[in-house]
Amino acid sequence: MLLHDLVTLTLTLSSKNRKNENRKEKKNKLSLLLLSLILGFITACKLYIKMKIRETAVEEQIQWVLLYVQGESADVWKENILEDLEEGELEYKSVEEFLAVIKKEFGGEEEELVKVAELKRLEQGERTIEKFV
Repeated sequence: MLLHDLVTLTLTLSSKNRKNENRKEKKNKLSLLLLSLILGFITACKLYIKMKIRETAVEEQIQWVLLYVQGESADVWKENILEDLEEGELEYKSVEEFLAVIKKEFGGEEEELVKVAELKRLEQGERTIEKFV
């Protein structure tokens, strides 16, 4: 293989690696955004419940939260939860328990991806964690 061919091949592989890294970075940024939206929603629900409807029954608090759960896959999930609640198949001791289910259902994987991305950004001296390990 000629030196020119080797350099061309190296540059091509390097370019492909950068594109893959850019895709991963974009995915991680979207995951961070989604997780922050979910956490913001949960916090807003907790605050409203504490301020306005803390004395109501847990089931009514959950129904109030479900009023604001919207979106394509969220609508399907919400319908299933409503059916299960009406049939007595689901029971939550507190609205916090229900909000934890929402976080796990819609933010669980993203939270893991975010933590992996945060670990990869760690540095020891001038080396990234990947180079350090």
